[in-house]
Amino acid sequence: MELKIKGVSFANKDLRGSNFIRCNFIDCDFSLSNLEGVNFEGAIFNNCQFNKANLWGVNFWGADIKGLYGLETTLLKHTNFFRNKMDKSQKEFINRNPNSISLGDYGSFVKYFNKQVGLDDDGILDKFAWLNLPYFLRMFGKQ
Repeated sequence: MELKIKGVSFANKDLRGSNFIRCNFIDCDFSLSNLEGVNFEGAIFNNCQFNKANLWGVNFWGADIKGLYGLETTLLKHTNFFRNKMDKSQKEFINRNPNSISLGDYGSFVKYFNKQVGLDDDGILDKFAWLNLPYFLRMFGKQ
């Protein structure tokens, strides 16, 4: 959380379920990476490539995505865009895309993946590894 990450290539990497809350990414490449279930809440992207990345279930809640490039080539499915800073073309693309969602809190996020996607609690905790923290586990009655 809250790291400054500059010039790192995550291209072709499997980062499923990672937690990057409020990280500042500068000149990073996420092209062709598997970002399924990643939490980018509050992250800032400056000149970052996302060409053909898998964004299934990614949480971009409150992120500044103005410097995120290649969004139109990504696999969006259940991708959460809520209160983002974005440019006009990104906003238009997201608004047109039926695979993007806008969920404002973790409770509605979990409920969506349970009711709409059909994941049980263990399936949600598996997909979104970042939910396996004590704070979140209480939502599942696990602590």
